[in-house]
Amino acid sequence: MNWKLPQKRFLNLLYEEVQKLAKTQSSIIAEKTFQPEDYTSKSELESGLTVTHEQVSDTLTEGTIEAKIDNVNGQNIEIPRKGYEG
Repeated sequence: MNWKLPQKRFLNLLYEEVQKLAKTQSSIIAEKTFQPEDYTSKSELESGLTVTHEQVSDTLTEGTIEAKIDNVNGQNIEIPRKGYEG
């Protein structure tokens, strides 16, 4: 009896099923977006989204194209545009 052909077919079918499952799991992760309740989540994915959301939010709120930042009194402080002086 030739076992190689059935075994190869089985492995191919198994591989196809694993690929389908992987695509399904990837789709679930790819479709996830930040939600406010993620702050209290224990999920690694949701915690990561929370950190990324905070970083982007901080960057958008603080940084400006004019290279100015606000101090605690609300005054604009210019960031000097000079190169590295080594």
